[in-house]
Amino acid sequence: MRQLCALSFAALILMPLGAADAHAQPTPPANLRIVGESPDDGFGWHVAPAGDVDGDGATNLIVGAPASDALTAFAGRVYLFQGPYARLYPAAGATRTLSTPTFGDNLGFSVALAGDVDGDGQPDVLMGARGNDAAGIQAGRAYLFRGPVTGTTVEDADAVISGTAFEEVGRRVASAGDLDGDGHDDILLGTEIGGPADEGRVYVFNGPVSGSLTIGDATAVIHGAVADDALGASLAAAGDLNGDGFGDIVVGAPRTIALGGTNGPGRVFVFHGPFKGEVPASSAAAILTGELANDNFGIAVAVGDVNADGVADVVVGADQLFRDDGTGKAYVFHGPLAGSIQAANADAILRGTAVDDLFGGSVATADVDGDGRSDVIVGALGSAVTSGRGYVFRGPLSGSIPAGAATFIARGSSGDELGRSVSAADVDGDGRPEVIFGATSLANHGSGYVAVYAYPFPVSAAESPRSRTSAPARPRAAR
Repeated sequence: MRQLCALSFAALILMPLGAADAHAQPTPPANLRIVGESPDDGFGWHVAPAGDVDGDGATNLIVGAPASDALTAFAGRVYLFQGPYARLYPAAGATRTLSTPTFGDNLGFSVALAGDVDGDGQPDVLMGARGNDAAGIQAGRAYLFRGPVTGTTVEDADAVISGTAFEEVGRRVASAGDLDGDGHDDILLGTEIGGPADEGRVYVFNGPVSGSLTIGDATAVIHGAVADDALGASLAAAGDLNGDGFGDIVVGAPRTIALGGTNGPGRVFVFHGPFKGEVPASSAAAILTGELANDNFGIAVAVGDVNADGVADVVVGADQLFRDDGTGKAYVFHGPLAGSIQAANADAILRGTAVDDLFGGSVATADVDGDGRSDVIVGALGSAVTSGRGYVFRGPLSGSIPAGAATFIARGSSGDELGRSVSAADVDGDGRPEVIFGATSLANHGSGYVAVYAYPFPVSAAESPRSRTSAPARPRAAR
C-alpha cells in the first residue's frame, strides 16, 4: 500500500525548487504545487478530493483542464493524482489521465467525488463535458467512473449521461450523498441554462448508475422558479439535515428574481430528500435570498459545521460579477435552516477587499486546524487584477469580517487567477485536510496549477494570521 505520508510537507518545504519551476510561486510559497501540462489548458479550473479511487489506501485529487488541446482543440482532460509528491509536481505525472478525442467537449469543466454509487465500498468519480455535441449541439455529457478507476478515455466510463441540445449537462456535477437511504450514493447534475427559459435544472440520479443514459432517465428533476434563475449553477450534498434518515442537498440559483430588467440578487435552496419526479424550486425547505440586484448570490455553495454545534451550516458565495461596485461576499448561515431567510441576516458575512475581486466565486469548508469546527475557504480569482487570492477563515465565525482579516491569505502572481476553484483534502496522509486552490493562469496564457497549503500555514511578510474575532474575462474553456 502506498503511503502519502512517506514524505511530509514539513520536509517538502525545505526542498529547493528545480529548474522546471517556470512560474513564480504564490505568496507565500505553497507546500505543494501541481503544474499543468501546457499553456491555456485551464488546468485547475475545478479541483476536488477524489477519495481512494485507485484502491491503494491513499487520498487522491481530481483536477479538470477543460481547455486542454492534448488530443484536439478544447477537448479537455481530467487528471487523477495519488502521490507521494515532490514539492513541485507535473500534471504529466498523474496516476491516471482521462481524455476525450472530441473537439470542444470541455471535459473537466466540473469534477467531483461521486461517493460510492455502486455500493462496492470504493469511491467513484464524476466529471462533466459541457460542450459535447453527441446528443445535440452543446447538449453536454457527464461521465461516471467506478473506483478503482481504469482506462484512459471517456469511452471507458462506467456510465455516460447525455443532455439535450443547448443544455450543457456537465456544467456542474456533484455527489448527493445517499438521498433515498438505500446504501448507494446518488449524483447530481446541474445545468444553469437548462429549461426553455434558462430557469435551470438539477437532475438527480439515484445509484447505482451504469450504461448509456439521458437526462430523461433521471430519478427526479428540480426546476428553477422563473426565467433566467440559473438554478444548478452550484450544488452541494448536505447530509441529513432534518434527521429523517435521508440525504439533503443545497442548490444555488445566482440570478433568480429579476428586478427592473436586471439580474436578481440570487437565491439558494435547501431541499430534503428523497426526490422523485418533477420538483419545483418553490418546494424547498429553506430559501436564502441575496441582498442586492446582480449580487450573483449562490454562484458557489458549501456545507460544514462552522460553529461545531453538531448541525450543518451553509456557506454561500456571491461574487457580484455583474455589479460595478462589487467586491464579492461569502455568507455563513448556521443550521438548522427553514423558511425564507435574507442574506443580510446571515450569521457571518465575509467581504472582499476591492472592486472586481470576485471574492466568493468559489467556497469550500474543512476542519483544517483540527479543532472540531469547519473552517471556510474562499476564492477571489479577480483580486489584484486577476492575480487571484485564496482565503481561509477559521471557525467559528460571526458578524462582518473583511477579507484582510482572514487567518491565511494565498496570493497568486500576475494573471494566475488563483482561487478559480477551492477545495480541501488530506493530501499528505496526516489525518488533517490541506487547503487547495486552483489557478488556471488563463489571464496570462500560462500553464495552470494547483496550490496546496498545510496547517499551520506559512506566514509571509505581507500577511499574518488573525485572532478569532469577527467584526471576468471570458475563459478560453468557454466556446
